[in-house]
Amino acid sequence: MVWWSSTVVPSNSHCKLYHPWIGPYQVHSKLSDLNYEIAPTHDLSKSNKIHFDWLKRCTLRIQQCSNPLSDFSITHSDHTHTIGEHINL
Repeated sequence: MVWWSSTVVPSNSHCKLYHPWIGPYQVHSKLSDLNYEIAPTHDLSKSNKIHFDWLKRCTLRIQQCSNPLSDFSITHSDHTHTIGEHINL
C-alpha cells in the first residue's frame, strides 16, 4: 500500500496546513522501473499510472485501545493507584 502525493492545494484549504499525501492506494502492477499502476483501496476499478517519485510506502497505524491506561498502576511508598480510576478517556 502506498500514499500518493498531490501538489494541487484545494481552493478551500491553506497551503501551510495542507497535507499533500492522499490514499492509501494499492499497487496493482509495476509497469517499469519508474512507473506503477495504483488504485484506491475503496475502489480498485479506478487505476492510475504514477511515477515512483509521487509515491510513499504506507504504514497503517494500529487502532488505539479504548482505554490504554486502565491497567497501568503506579506504586508509591504509601499507596497504589490505578491510572484508569482517575482518568476518563
